[in-house]
Amino acid sequence: MGCLFSINTNGSGYRDIYDFDTYSGVNSLSNFVISGHKMYGMASSGGDSGYGTIFSVDTNGLGFKVLLDFNDSNGAYPYGSLILSGKVLYGMTTEGSSLLGDGNVFSIDTNGSSFKKLLNFNGINGESPYGSLTLSGGILYGLTPLGGGKDSGNIFSIDTNGNNYRNILNFDGADGWNPYGSLILSNGVLYGMTANGGSEGYGVIFGAKDTVTGINELTVNSEEVKLYPDPNNGQFTIQSSVVGERLLVNIYNVIGEEVYSEYTNSNSSISVSLNSQPNGVYLYRILTQTGHLVSSGKFVIQN
Repeated sequence: MGCLFSINTNGSGYRDIYDFDTYSGVNSLSNFVISGHKMYGMASSGGDSGYGTIFSVDTNGLGFKVLLDFNDSNGAYPYGSLILSGKVLYGMTTEGSSLLGDGNVFSIDTNGSSFKKLLNFNGINGESPYGSLTLSGGILYGLTPLGGGKDSGNIFSIDTNGNNYRNILNFDGADGWNPYGSLILSNGVLYGMTANGGSEGYGVIFGAKDTVTGINELTVNSEEVKLYPDPNNGQFTIQSSVVGERLLVNIYNVIGEEVYSEYTNSNSSISVSLNSQPNGVYLYRILTQTGHLVSSGKFVIQN
């Protein structure tokens, strides 16, 4: 049923540190997330209900704990890997979670509490993901091999709190279809592969840019939004000259945790207090109520 092992990089010191069984999980197909001496992973089947598990284990093989048993209603058969932001794990399942059973996007705390379904796939918004999520700021990006607007798979994004789902790209065959696996992010571009489609019919390697949020493009439109002072001691002002809709101000720390969220009227200023936050670099994102990006950037808290 599979095992966890360790081995030195020179090939010596092999150890079987944990053997899976029916109840801990079967067929762990994911990579591990390591934080300190703790590893987090998923098994694609097994557990109390047979639909897979989320687990943690110490790097020496001790302290194994099932954090969640998938039971179909909360998801089933996870084939990708978890990602970690702060003390929250994010992942996807290929099946279950709703009457349609097309899988979901979920979050769960590293202690096994606060499980939340962020998105139920329904075919239209994607179907049966087999890869892992990619995190940028407070936005999760992923692929599904089926569903979407043309039933050939899609690229999607959703905020880490479960809001603002967007279908970024529907594959149509000519640009590939059935994208299995995960996205990687480099210089604002999402890269991935499809199993089929393209000019030869055997799949493509693609690059796609999220033009709405501008992934990792931390440039400020100084004519519309100003943040001052920078650096600051946690007390600062965001000035907007945008006319029209109310604006949503989101602020994240460097590991993607949202530390501030507030609406403000357009063409006004908002005073922000983050005195309780530690020194470091922070990212901000300002959106209209309809989800269009106004500005994004970074600033420094330095007490």
